[in-house]
Amino acid sequence: FRIRLANGSAWIRRTNPTEFLPYPDMLREKLAHTLPEWNGILRETPNAAAKITSLTAGWHELLDRQLRVDYLGSRRVGKDLWIHVRLLTEGPCGQKLERMTPIAGWIPAYRPNRSPSAWFSSRGC
Repeated sequence: FRIRLANGSAWIRRTNPTEFLPYPDMLREKLAHTLPEWNGILRETPNAAAKITSLTAGWHELLDRQLRVDYLGSRRVGKDLWIHVRLLTEGPCGQKLERMTPIAGWIPAYRPNRSPSAWFSSRGC
């Protein structure tokens, strides 16, 4: 399996491949979040031409942060992989975004530079 490192990537061999979850399935039941510099575009359906789900001004102000998400699933459309997420207003470590409402939509699984659009915290709080 090819894995992402802080700088680049590497290949690993697993003796039991059932212990490995590919991206983006590994976001399920983890502390998943968007990555900084996400453009804030949520689509109503998994398609680059689909209608955009509008974010409130409050959400736009937070786009430079890692926003907590629930991973709702994924879908391949042509060659593109999309992930269905819900932006969350509360985190498992006591964080709470006041005056914000959770919102769901689709984002491309990968950015134009082929880096992931979402990731997870492996160490918890």
